[in-house]
Amino acid sequence: MILCYDLEVSPETFDVAGAIALAQAQAKSQSSELETIVLIPGKKAGFRSNDDTYPINEQRWRLTELVLPLISICAPNCSVLSFKSRNEAAAWLEKFSPKNQRYPIGYDIEKPHAQFCVSEFLAAVKAERTLPKWEADPQALSISMEWIQKNLPKAAKGIVSITLRQTHSFAPRNSNIEEWKSATTWLQARGYGVIVVPDTETAVTAIDDWPNETLWQTPCYNLKIRQALYQSCTLNLFVNNGPAILCYQSNSPYLSFKLVTPGVNVSNIEYFAKEGFYPTQPWPQSSDKQKLVWEDDNFLTITSAIEEWEADTPRNYDFWRAACLEASKAGEKQKLASYSAVAAAFCHDRSAALALRTGAIASLGRLSEAMLIVLAAIEENLDPTRFQQELSQWKTKIPAGSFELLERILSKQAALTKESGKLLSLRELVETLQNQKTYHSLYIYGTGVTGEKALKSLPNPNSAIGFSDSNPELHGKTRHGKPIVAPQTAVDDLDSQILIASMYGDEILESLLKRGVSIDRIAFADL
Repeated sequence: MILCYDLEVSPETFDVAGAIALAQAQAKSQSSELETIVLIPGKKAGFRSNDDTYPINEQRWRLTELVLPLISICAPNCSVLSFKSRNEAAAWLEKFSPKNQRYPIGYDIEKPHAQFCVSEFLAAVKAERTLPKWEADPQALSISMEWIQKNLPKAAKGIVSITLRQTHSFAPRNSNIEEWKSATTWLQARGYGVIVVPDTETAVTAIDDWPNETLWQTPCYNLKIRQALYQSCTLNLFVNNGPAILCYQSNSPYLSFKLVTPGVNVSNIEYFAKEGFYPTQPWPQSSDKQKLVWEDDNFLTITSAIEEWEADTPRNYDFWRAACLEASKAGEKQKLASYSAVAAAFCHDRSAALALRTGAIASLGRLSEAMLIVLAAIEENLDPTRFQQELSQWKTKIPAGSFELLERILSKQAALTKESGKLLSLRELVETLQNQKTYHSLYIYGTGVTGEKALKSLPNPNSAIGFSDSNPELHGKTRHGKPIVAPQTAVDDLDSQILIASMYGDEILESLLKRGVSIDRIAFADL
């Protein structure tokens, strides 16, 4: 099999490692091997036409110092071909590479597409393909161990690496340096030796930020030693960042934080929803010592996750439920977010842990994220009764209507997972998720007794600016002094929320979603 890494649609980053992993899994499923990697130049000086992240000179440097070394690590037995032009590459492919032997499958240089996102890893696992587990070069391992023994000879509990992200590209994704400094001191006090690997972009000046810590800059410039370091460590710590793939596709233990970054289109909630990779889910085919912790890299989250990771028997669900409820009662938002994330990553009672995370996140106003966690529970076919039982403990802490919406979706688990079900499929439902917004007015969908009950239950009945009903004979009339309008009128008022108060709630929900109403505009009245 031939991997076509097209630099017109693929970046000169650690993404190439993901592409190799997927190609290797595909080849193995066809009783074949990945034999050749073809680097196809992009249209702008060999790189992507629409990418100005790095100047051309730096892109060339990254190609030779990052992409090519990654190929030698991840696919050491592969041939590598590069071409001066796309025409030259096209001619070679036409002559030597049938489309059914290319990855991405059926790759066409005239219509290139990058297929190296999270969704492709999920699809590979669903197709029962085995993702590769790479091992470090023996000589690099020897160098790594020698450095550790010389610099950290008294590390009683083992070695922990901290890989920092400190780059100008998508800066909100960067590591929280002060929090990692505190975590480093905490780790050292517990008997760990700590190795800090700075971002390659800032490796030269990193020593100024970490005067009392052990920095090792060699892994920044030598990827074989970086991989060997990770394999040598007791634990490796990351934020969502390229180098983590060297742990994801290996047996090296890790904790990875800050998966979600609001406002960054390659790591916000909408991105993960599009990919079908929902908060709380682990990396495909990972082990019990390889965890994604879906919360920011603050000291509390980092240290709590490490404590759970190092315990032979992690604390049970009851401990984390009590901790989260106490944090919620005290109004400690960071604790609530941190503790629920760690519970979701480590608790063996998966149904209860995801319910805890759902309730905690929804109570913090992050409804879209809570919706995705419910979908994760549905996809994992978790016990809906157990989930619902635990979620009910958060009913009084979640904004009115949001709890009922979460419960309603969960109760339709069977329909949601059937392609021909009455409600929308998971994919269609996820695609309706958008950024959350605070709505100061609402329409009550339903004009009967249930609509009247919903109006009376509102903390501020004046927030209801009208009723909505599908019966055209009622349009233009009033109820309790408020106009009755057509459903489309409520849909078109983007600044209002729609509160469903009807015995036909499921059908109304489906209708609203099909009209393009975002899920965070919809709530169910507690009737």
